[in-house]
Amino acid sequence: MLATLISKELAETLGSTKFRTGAVSCLVLFLISGSLLILDFDHQMAEYNTKRLVHQKLIEQEGKDLMGYGLVQDLPLTPLQGFFPGAQGRISKAVSFTLSYEPEQVGSVEGLKVEKLFPTFSLTFLFTILMPLVAALLAHGLICREKQQGTLRLIMANSVPRSYLVWAKWLGGFLPLFLILSVCSLGVLVEIRLMARNFSLAGQESQLLLIFLTAVLLLSVFFTFGLMVSSLCHHSANALVGTLAGWLAFSFLVPSLGAYLAETWSPLPSVHEITNQKLQIARNYDEKEHAISHMRLEEWGPYLEKIGKEMDEEHRKLDEWFAQQLSNQVRLARHLTLISPVSAGTYLLTDLVGTGINKEQVLVQALRRYWEQFKHFHIVEIGRRTVDPQWYASHLPPFRVSIGSEIGLHYFALLVLFNILFSIITHRAFLRYEVV
Repeated sequence: MLATLISKELAETLGSTKFRTGAVSCLVLFLISGSLLILDFDHQMAEYNTKRLVHQKLIEQEGKDLMGYGLVQDLPLTPLQGFFPGAQGRISKAVSFTLSYEPEQVGSVEGLKVEKLFPTFSLTFLFTILMPLVAALLAHGLICREKQQGTLRLIMANSVPRSYLVWAKWLGGFLPLFLILSVCSLGVLVEIRLMARNFSLAGQESQLLLIFLTAVLLLSVFFTFGLMVSSLCHHSANALVGTLAGWLAFSFLVPSLGAYLAETWSPLPSVHEITNQKLQIARNYDEKEHAISHMRLEEWGPYLEKIGKEMDEEHRKLDEWFAQQLSNQVRLARHLTLISPVSAGTYLLTDLVGTGINKEQVLVQALRRYWEQFKHFHIVEIGRRTVDPQWYASHLPPFRVSIGSEIGLHYFALLVLFNILFSIITHRAFLRYEVV
């Protein structure tokens, strides 16, 4: 009996105009966005390789003099970060290092491009915003439409278990949705295989599989949500409004409100305040430096080294304090936004790819470690060598950063809980439906 009901729902869903429209729209959007993302990342990789050669030649030409002007390091690129941007956004970045100043990003000199005003949909957006909308819309009328037409009353007048009807509608509606997601994902992979010139996804099959499973889980949550709204409403129009309202709240309202509340409840010091504190540290150093006139000549070196270390320690403590404040605000915002399945799915997806919130801190810490290596290299190595400066290029410590993928099991568990909650409400509402 269950198989018969599932077959009936499958036939109705596959034959509906809503399914065909959604399938064609999703496939077109995925293919267009995928091709544009491939071309864009191909360009970024070509530019990245060119800049690396330019910066390497600059190191070889300048030698020891480069220490005063600064060293530019290009941050490594990975294809998945280009297709699934998260907290780091567009990742074609370079960072400059000097002895006196902390690492800072090198801005682009290309100016504003027209496409910046109308950015391409990333796969993060398509998987976490667009596809959940399609899932909810496909499910919103599965139950209430039959209530409105009276066919549900006829079916339930027979000896058909109500739980069978719910499961049949869920499986009969979700399997076509799974088909849409599979075809769209395969289409993008084929595009990458055919169009990519400067990169490939070889060796990242496990990440791709986990990303796909995350998208499937998020779709199941929104499909169950749409089915829940359909079971609670008696008219398709009401179900449509309720489904769209829920999707808007989960996708935009809750994430924005959570971030706003985190900024309000755990505010960060302004850039002006941090700058003033650093200026005060510098003024204190200058005042202590003036005391050198009252000392003997042999005391100057140890004293300057001492107050220099004290200033560096105060800067380090100030930076650590600001980093802790920022971490607290990010943690609070993340907890507040987790009442939305879209937020949980986005966190899970970006952590898998390596563009999540925590990854930005990993990158910052790696840059600071390299800066310390850079200064140590200058003091210990450059200061005692007088050979040809071209040796410098091969002896310079390489910049390394490990931004791997991780599976946020708590996000995964939260999505499963959303699914269970919506399923329970759906079953209870459907079981209480009175046939009159």
